[in-house]
Amino acid sequence: MRLARYRWQGREQVGIVIGDWVYSLSACDPELRDVGDLLERGWEALSEARHVEAAIRAGVRPLSEDVAAPLEQVQLLPPIRRPEKIICLGLNYRDHAREAGMPIPSEPIFFAKYANALSGPRDPIPRPRAVTQLDYEVELAVVIGREGKYISEAEAMAYVAGYMVLNDVSARDFQFRTGQWTHGKTFDGFAPCGPVLVTADEIGDPHALRLRLWVNGELRQDSHTGEMIFSIPQLVHYFSQLFTLRPGDIISTGTPPGVGMGRRPPAYLKEGDEVVAWIEGIGELRNRIVREQALRGHRRRRAAGALRRRPRPSARRNPEREGSARFLTLEVLEARRRSGPRAGYSARCDSVSPLCPLFATPDDPKSWRITLVVGPGEGAGRGRCSLLGR
Repeated sequence: MRLARYRWQGREQVGIVIGDWVYSLSACDPELRDVGDLLERGWEALSEARHVEAAIRAGVRPLSEDVAAPLEQVQLLPPIRRPEKIICLGLNYRDHAREAGMPIPSEPIFFAKYANALSGPRDPIPRPRAVTQLDYEVELAVVIGREGKYISEAEAMAYVAGYMVLNDVSARDFQFRTGQWTHGKTFDGFAPCGPVLVTADEIGDPHALRLRLWVNGELRQDSHTGEMIFSIPQLVHYFSQLFTLRPGDIISTGTPPGVGMGRRPPAYLKEGDEVVAWIEGIGELRNRIVREQALRGHRRRRAAGALRRRPRPSARRNPEREGSARFLTLEVLEARRRSGPRAGYSARCDSVSPLCPLFATPDDPKSWRITLVVGPGEGAGRGRCSLLGR
């Protein structure tokens, strides 16, 4: 099963990906906004989701048709929104350790990323203003599905919910300033992941997957998860001796050779580069490098636009034209007169909040001249209001 977290029609949702479509589970359960929420509910919730998937594939359609969306039209988000832990492995591929000029570790070397680093599979990767050595690392990410402590290697795979692709974006000039690698690993947006969470039963053997990474179409990394020094059962066992693993925790299992730092001369990422990270059976991340300030400006404008936008009432446009004016006709369910300095009418239309002032239309209120006609009298009644755009 392939589980996605995505934004569609202004709402964050969780859904099942089947082919080129995603089917919303949140439509039936609005509280479900994160794949992590599903995992926290236990294996029974995953089992119910599998029954839904099987019914869709069988053509039974347990969900209404309007909950399906074309995958290419939704914004895919990190499947796990705010995991308690993002544990990243360093030097877990033998060739990568040699590439970095470091000895083969005798036990796992790990560091942390934080939730601020997570980003979606198509989101841009910001290059912070102080970073000059921006690098890439394709990795297989393990997502924990059950709470556990002191887990044996023999039982470890029963605690794995599924897998994602993760790009462990790294600022090498910060990473090696001290002995703590986290400095260069957890900038905003430094952990694109997804594109979906693929459940463990669909992957089979996670140690038999090919993983590759391209920069601007040039193949930079090409390896196999069988080359890992520490296997997934070993890692789950090891970390569960240190702390309790919880549903939604992410263990990113390290990267193979081919990183920009290891090339001669080093080949670091620059603005405009496109990075594609792919793992067999899971999918790909496709992210472009952008200047951090430009991305912040875009996010501010998008946030401001979201504040200005209001729910758009169902309406039909009058094809009649008057010069450059255009007409928009809305159904009015209730209208009341307002007095005082802002005298006029308030109205409730098809999908506008109750008794919105008429000047608070979905478009810029300064661009409209309002005409309201209601039923008999000036009190509540059915009628029509016509908004004349200028």
